[in-house]
Amino acid sequence: MKTRLLISALCLSLFLAPPVLAAEFQDGIDAIKRGDYETALKALKPHLKQGHAEAQYNLGVMFDNGLGVPQSYEKALNWYTLAAEQGDRNAQSNLGALYEEGLGTQKDHAAALKWYTRAAEQGAASAQYNLALFYYKATTIPRNFRLAAKWYTLAAEQGEVNAQNNLGQMLDHGVGLAQNFEQAFKWYGFAAQQGDAAAQYNLAVLHKDGLGTLQDYKTAFHWFNKSSAQGFVDAQINLARLYKNGLGTEQNDQATIYWYSLAANKGSGEAQYNLGLIYKNGISVPQNLNKAAHWFKLAAELGESGAQQNLGLMYKNGIGVPQDDEMTAYWYEKAAEQGIASAQYDLALMYSNGIGIEQSYSQSVRWMSAAAKGGLGDAQYNLASLYKNGLSVERDEKTALYWYHRAAAQGNVSAQFNLGLMFYKGQGGEQNITGAYVWWSLAAKQGHVGAENNLDVAKKEVPAQELATADTFIETWTSKP
Repeated sequence: MKTRLLISALCLSLFLAPPVLAAEFQDGIDAIKRGDYETALKALKPHLKQGHAEAQYNLGVMFDNGLGVPQSYEKALNWYTLAAEQGDRNAQSNLGALYEEGLGTQKDHAAALKWYTRAAEQGAASAQYNLALFYYKATTIPRNFRLAAKWYTLAAEQGEVNAQNNLGQMLDHGVGLAQNFEQAFKWYGFAAQQGDAAAQYNLAVLHKDGLGTLQDYKTAFHWFNKSSAQGFVDAQINLARLYKNGLGTEQNDQATIYWYSLAANKGSGEAQYNLGLIYKNGISVPQNLNKAAHWFKLAAELGESGAQQNLGLMYKNGIGVPQDDEMTAYWYEKAAEQGIASAQYDLALMYSNGIGIEQSYSQSVRWMSAAAKGGLGDAQYNLASLYKNGLSVERDEKTALYWYHRAAAQGNVSAQFNLGLMFYKGQGGEQNITGAYVWWSLAAKQGHVGAENNLDVAKKEVPAQELATADTFIETWTSKP
């Protein structure tokens, strides 16, 4: 957002003018402030005839904003130029903004840079901010974070609120400056106190995460609330989370729904997804699967992966939407591409069976592998079975053993049984009777009949010096992701 200045204060040159002229000029400024533009124009007229830069600048402001005259960027540009060429820093700053935005003239970033620089060097905070933004975004010049930080700092020190927040962000994220949460906290604080919604949000995040200050959910709640009241969507989402989890305030499901709803209606995919979950699970509202599907669909279309996975599941089961295998596959694939392991697994099964999508064993293996690498135990077990039996992939017992082991460690009972079997037979590696005994014992604990039947044979073959250690492992074993 470019900053343009409005009316000016009485300038030094007019203090040196005859008292009557100076008084007339001040009358003109006062008239602009109270909206009496006819009086303002009369008061400025003699100063315009004498070529006073301050009067030229203020008339430029009136044309820029349509104050008592027809709005005209072209005329604003003309009057700003006259004042800027006489060295008026406010006119130089506003002239730079018109050139950058192409208002009243063609876009001319070279001219914008020239006028911003002249005004900034004279200490105009608005120009310093715009110049910093110019170097930060760097659409037509080489990006220069060092100069952006320099000009943000100078503007921030004069109280320019946008510069204070942006300087805080550079310090927060270590862009152009060494990362310094304490300094980021300071500048966010200055801007937040001036009512800047983005700074209030950023300050709240530091309080929430304990960066640059002690973690303080109550104070985080205060600033999220301030920012949310101004319509800052990310703050509304975070405020909903605090209400949901009772952090910094009392747990309140209705307040959670309220703030998620505000953010969702402004197009936040995350808020829409969370509203979908609330209606799907009936959290403090009557369960409404149609509403859940509505919010999941909006969020899914915005790329929210969790919503895509849930919407696919609803199409699969015909819950809240008509049953539709093709739509199931469509949304599972969207979620799968974003790394949702459960969607990758279900999509792999759909490719394998040709349900809702053209059958493709290679695609099935691709997505089963992705889900397995994502840590899904069922996918790891199925992938192991494919490699063990050479189905859709080249037979590879060593790889099968690896994936059975990964799935077994998560408590997959079939994987535990098959891992025990491979250890017993020496498939994929050397024979390991003790390993077979351990994994069959764990599978048997979960009621696997085949494992129970094999235990007696395996136990008799376990070396005596290893049996006690194996039994201790079995007794103390817990599943691991």
